[in-house]
Amino acid sequence: MNNKKWRSFFYELEETQKPKFDPSLSLISENIFDSLDLTHLSESEIVLLMEGRKENVLKKYGNILGLDTIQDLADFDEQYKFKHLGWMAKTLANEVGDDEDIEYPEEKIETITSAVSDFVRYKDLMKKKDVNMYSDVNELLDAIKEDVINRRIRKARKEREKGRHVSDQLYDSGQASVIYEDDQYFVIRPFTRDSSCYFGSKTSWCIAQEHNQMFAQYTEGEGKIFYFIKDDSKRPDDYNVKMSVEITMINEEISFDIIWDRHNNPIDVGGGASELAMTLMDEFEMSHESAEGVASAIAEHAEMNPPENSGLSDLEERINNGEFNGGFVSFNAYLESYDTPYLSLTAYINFRMPIENQRMIELLDNDEFDHSGAEEAIWEELTENEELWELIEGDATISFSRDMLVDLNGCGAECVEVSINDNALDNEPAEYVLNIKFTNVQDENNSYITADNIHEAENFLEEMQEEWGERNELDLQEAFAEHVYRFIPQIAQEGAQEFRNLKQKFMTGTYELNDNVWYTVDDDTDENSDLNLMAEFKFEFTKEMLDWLFDGEEMRNASGNNVMKARRNRRDANTVLRAMLSPGMGTEETGLLDRAIYNVYQNAVAFAQKQLKLDFGPDFNFEDDLVFPETPSSTNVRVAIEVAAEEAGLVPYSANLATTFSIYIPFHKSEAELSAIMNFFLFIKDNYDEISSYIYKYVGQYASKMTNMSQPRPDQILREDVYLDILDTQTFLKSIKKQLRKR
Repeated sequence: MNNKKWRSFFYELEETQKPKFDPSLSLISENIFDSLDLTHLSESEIVLLMEGRKENVLKKYGNILGLDTIQDLADFDEQYKFKHLGWMAKTLANEVGDDEDIEYPEEKIETITSAVSDFVRYKDLMKKKDVNMYSDVNELLDAIKEDVINRRIRKARKEREKGRHVSDQLYDSGQASVIYEDDQYFVIRPFTRDSSCYFGSKTSWCIAQEHNQMFAQYTEGEGKIFYFIKDDSKRPDDYNVKMSVEITMINEEISFDIIWDRHNNPIDVGGGASELAMTLMDEFEMSHESAEGVASAIAEHAEMNPPENSGLSDLEERINNGEFNGGFVSFNAYLESYDTPYLSLTAYINFRMPIENQRMIELLDNDEFDHSGAEEAIWEELTENEELWELIEGDATISFSRDMLVDLNGCGAECVEVSINDNALDNEPAEYVLNIKFTNVQDENNSYITADNIHEAENFLEEMQEEWGERNELDLQEAFAEHVYRFIPQIAQEGAQEFRNLKQKFMTGTYELNDNVWYTVDDDTDENSDLNLMAEFKFEFTKEMLDWLFDGEEMRNASGNNVMKARRNRRDANTVLRAMLSPGMGTEETGLLDRAIYNVYQNAVAFAQKQLKLDFGPDFNFEDDLVFPETPSSTNVRVAIEVAAEEAGLVPYSANLATTFSIYIPFHKSEAELSAIMNFFLFIKDNYDEISSYIYKYVGQYASKMTNMSQPRPDQILREDVYLDILDTQTFLKSIKKQLRKR
């Protein structure tokens, strides 16, 4: 070999001269190339030398290995300036011999390139530091194992032996368990923070730090478990010298979630034992045999010792996924840990109510209306006073959260927001909405939920849902609509004159009422005290029906009267009665009264049309007088058994079905609303007998058979009614005369 030509090339070539490739230069030996000082050469000169080396390998081994194989080797070794290309090609060529048709699978090339990578990494620790000193890849691998791997393993085992007294204490006390160990790998399961900190030392894992409670939070709070893998062959600062496998239980199945390297970088696994083994091979340089052994050992131990899920993490996930949200309430939960894991649970109420009160709408349409004053007045009632809450609680069940909402843990304005907005689009009619937000609602007695009192969180969720969720949504909507406007100053102080005039008419006897139709006032001394209009219809039960309702049997009392011995008390009998009348009758929504009024009205209209030629006087105006009286939204119904006092379980047979309708009138109703309510109420008063007759008819027609009862319900519910013939033409004419006159 002409080494003088190489020296001339290296040391006499000027930087301005572009080097030209001389094939004879490729004959330089590997040893000489490695010994040359290349630091002063330009990049182009280095590239030329590398090309010469590659050309030499192609010339020497191309016919034996093929161009594709040499190219694969060159692509790998380019990072090392083709220093190992010749040795790799020579090693493969020696395996071929005279068989030039052999094909090299990817695994063979991967084996030799991987060995060279390890050699480069460990060269300084090896006895023979020139790759050309190894006859083949097996000798190289054996040398790496002996000079580096085994030496590190022996050192790691020696270090572990030094701390044997600590680890033995952890094992003996049940704080950790060794679940796998071979010539290279050591796997343990920590059960406590102390064992996690000890076996996870010199890592960045949060669960292995003395200053926090993250191990407890993840294991006790979130139901996770961890396995630590120690690779004794790695240097202490290698990323994979220690690995932490994080596991959770999903639908009672073990799930390998993440592997954390020593620097706390996550690698997703997301599967079972096979996925774990694959990740250990692909991401952490573990052999197939070791990866399978480690993954199988961890999976088997985890199945026998699954996570002890406190339920806190599952509950947190369900809450934050919106499982309990609905109606006006939503929830947020956050799992934290100090001395022990706990769940911080908060409810948020966002109450949105369309403003349909006519008086309020009139005020809002006025540009001079004080929006902020109205909002502040409502805010004060919600945060400082009790009256509004008392009124709402009377119509909707909010007893559980009332104190929380009034006090709001003392945070005041920061926790309560009140606004009145117009949600209509541009150039559209106004759509006013009242927005009320409670942003930090907590149960002070159970604001920190632990595994020991997790049922308190479930109670809180259930109670808040019961009061502010979908089941109570309509009641809350109606309660606020009935009561909130009375606290608007302009309504409370200036806008209720029509109401006061109406109430005065009742109190002075302008309307002739009786025992069946009457009114009540909550407070006679308060001119704004609300008004209640009442109408009651009574019907006598049949003897058979009373026996059925009270599950009774006939007998005589001490006075010799026929009475019933009741096996069911009055409260329970009323429960049966309401259940019987509710299906198909809408008693909770005044269905009985609605049907009766509609039929009386239809008959009145039909009859009046036939009698238009009659002279009812100059003031008569059909279109103005006979307006269908729609049922006010504030009308409520109560059905009950009216019976003389029971004595020793004896019930007289003279008991009635009492159906009572009440119309609640708050003082803030508009003139138009008051007029509609009075039209409805006076129609009932003036047509009481006709309406009663229809209610009688519908009780028998629509009452449920109650097939779930031990005894079948009698067909005849009520005794014969005197009003059944009231719709005779002449009688009916007299009954509606007042309807056909202008009031």
